[in-house]
Amino acid sequence: MYKRIECNTESRVLIPSEPGIYRFINKREEIIYIGASKNLKKRVSYYFNKSNGSNKKIKKIKNLTQYIEYQEYETHESAFEAERIEIWTNHPRLNKRNNRIYSFSYIIIRDIPHNHIICANNYQKLEILPTDRIIRINSHLTDLEEGIDQIRKFLPFCMNDNSRSCWDNQINLCNNECKSKQMLRYENSKKVFSRLHSILSSKENRFTSKLEEKMESFMRSYNFEDAKKVYDVIQSVKSLQRRYGGIGIIHDQSTFNFKEKTGKESLSVEIRLYQKEICVFLKEKKLRTISNISKDTQIIYFIQNYYQKMCYCPDVIILNLKLPKEPITNLKNWMQRYFHRKIEIEDGKI
Repeated sequence: MYKRIECNTESRVLIPSEPGIYRFINKREEIIYIGASKNLKKRVSYYFNKSNGSNKKIKKIKNLTQYIEYQEYETHESAFEAERIEIWTNHPRLNKRNNRIYSFSYIIIRDIPHNHIICANNYQKLEILPTDRIIRINSHLTDLEEGIDQIRKFLPFCMNDNSRSCWDNQINLCNNECKSKQMLRYENSKKVFSRLHSILSSKENRFTSKLEEKMESFMRSYNFEDAKKVYDVIQSVKSLQRRYGGIGIIHDQSTFNFKEKTGKESLSVEIRLYQKEICVFLKEKKLRTISNISKDTQIIYFIQNYYQKMCYCPDVIILNLKLPKEPITNLKNWMQRYFHRKIEIEDGKI
């Protein structure tokens, strides 16, 4: 349970030097800021130190705080996890909200009507086909398109004897006539896109290594203009690699089977993804439960956090337990804004 004290020097001395969560509350009994620390006393004192008066955020906290609430935790890890859930639940106005809709982009690899790629962001309403492959990049669409354009220019898929057409021509991005009119076969196109994925996920370092060698050769010959162009390409590719968010699995239904472990304060969840009633993915995760925060809240937080990192969300999500109506409705609304389509959440079904 939280302990409340008034915001004055005499009361702040009573705060223990233990790991935990603190909340600043204004005159209207509104939570304006939530934080966690390994040392509660030291951290809370930091906000009311005279030397920090120039910081705008700390200045607001000083002027608005009427009460301080704090709660001790056994470990700082559990305190920081509880802090994230508290911020997600209470939406304090001086905290950065972790449930906002961030901008991210997709690379959609599609073979209908021909092999090609589509760059799109999460604000666009797109119809995903069952045969599509999706790569998530946590960047704006313009940065993604620029990076892909740079990769296209330098991928060495043109054979020396011209027996195979260039990469642009193979994925139908080039309208010019190529020396070789032989298009890449469907079964071989997977290798082309597999290499693109390897470059973006940093599994293949040859691509950037060759570009770095090319840049160095330009510099040795004092051709700094071309060296700068290659340098820009390297930086663009490395930027996409840093923002790589994973590859998506196309499915039409997800199931979450939560199990409470006896004698331990922990939950496990079995996640199954189905495509046409066939399980295409199975994974089990452990959830450490946090004291003084309801399990319903922690489960809703886990599901939202899970889909914040996912490339793709199905039309139907099924849970094995019954949850309160209001958080389920909030979760549905959030997911509809995030993925731009209606998503059904059925609880108590498994």
